[in-house]
Amino acid sequence: MLRQPNLLPYPIKFGSNQDLYWSVQQQSRGGNHQISVRFHGVGQHILNVQCDRRQVPYFKRFVNDWQNRKERSGSIFLLRSATLLWQPSQSWRQKQQKKPWNTHVLYLHCQIDTDLLTAEGLAKIRIQKQQKAQSRIENYITQGTLNPGQQADLKRKKSNLARLQATELKLPNKSTYKGLAHILLGVSLSRHQAVTVSIVDAVHNKVLLSQTAKQLLGESKSSTEDRQKNLLERRRKLQRQFAYERHNSQIKGKIHQIGESGLGRYLDQALGKRIIDLAQQHQASVIVLPDLKHLRERLNSELQVRAEEKCPGCVQAQKRYRRAYAITIHRWSYNRLSQAIQGCAKKAGVYVEFSNQPSHGTPQEQAKDIAIASYFTCQASRP
Repeated sequence: MLRQPNLLPYPIKFGSNQDLYWSVQQQSRGGNHQISVRFHGVGQHILNVQCDRRQVPYFKRFVNDWQNRKERSGSIFLLRSATLLWQPSQSWRQKQQKKPWNTHVLYLHCQIDTDLLTAEGLAKIRIQKQQKAQSRIENYITQGTLNPGQQADLKRKKSNLARLQATELKLPNKSTYKGLAHILLGVSLSRHQAVTVSIVDAVHNKVLLSQTAKQLLGESKSSTEDRQKNLLERRRKLQRQFAYERHNSQIKGKIHQIGESGLGRYLDQALGKRIIDLAQQHQASVIVLPDLKHLRERLNSELQVRAEEKCPGCVQAQKRYRRAYAITIHRWSYNRLSQAIQGCAKKAGVYVEFSNQPSHGTPQEQAKDIAIASYFTCQASRP
């Protein structure tokens, strides 16, 4: 309601990997190679790619796929789709300008299929594509008479099948993670602690290790861990400040566009990586996350009970108490944190399960109970 109109053009979505034309140009100075890209429907403009070192292998794979497009099927290209969009520049000099094209830069967001990064994933997708193409070809053959459009599609399917069978790519093998069946990592979410994890030995009903969000980010003595730990406290202070400023702006009818600027998302990713590292260090076979379906309602009901205990018989005092604590409940995106943990677990090959989080006990006890409950539920379902 209180946002300024966006004067920038809408993002351009390229739904096919055939809409991006990749090339490599040798620079005159230093003899280095520069990766460039052109876009279908945007004219002959050639844009140079500037990225982080960690992203260079992906763009080299894009170039390699495009250069071998005649011998390689597009269905096994690493790039699946892309989005070209404007975003505010981080440069101080550009921020001093007034025109949008001087204060913003072009970003290219690429979506890839992570299964195509390993030899096992490539083999699985190749079999699926071959079966689908073969089934389509057999349907055309049994149909008999084909119109010109179906004949052209049949020719494309045969060409695609031949390229799928002839494709040879040297990719690294996927390392399979194997944990101990009786070691689980339970995760609990609460209003006091954003996330609490417990490494549990389900057979002996014993907690091997339990850590909060601050301990997860500040356990190591490295500078990165210290910076993340400080960012956690900084985020809490900023949230209180932004909530206060947003409330005043809404009362006065002013535009308020202050936000975290990706700080919360960065911390969620850092927590997800640290949780996966903890699971691998203790050889946990499963990470058990709480079901978020009724998490907010359960936290609110716990808050109501706590307010009645703190302020018995005084409705106004209970409302003030609930309002003060409700702010802390809604300051953390539990869904975004859960998705970050799931994404990191998928990359590491760690299995993730969901279970109902108990409403009693401390966050450490809840993390332990959710892990043990998931273990015995799995044991009971086996024949």
